[in-house]
Amino acid sequence: CGTIRPGMTVDQVAKVAATHGLGPRRLNAETTLAYLAEARTMGRHACRVEFEAGVVRASTYSFAD
Repeated sequence: CGTIRPGMTVDQVAKVAATHGLGPRRLNAETTLAYLAEARTMGRHACRVEFEAGVVRASTYSFAD
């Protein structure tokens, strides 16, 4: 989550997600909220990414243990 910073575009976040094996990989300019997680954690540990107008507004670590 630390590499996803406010101001990054959806495309930049998608590249970071692909590089680190995070999914889902279907981000587009209309995305407003995404939880990017490694498949091996089954979604328990994820990055919660909020978008506004196609750029990151906030990114926080989210866990459900």
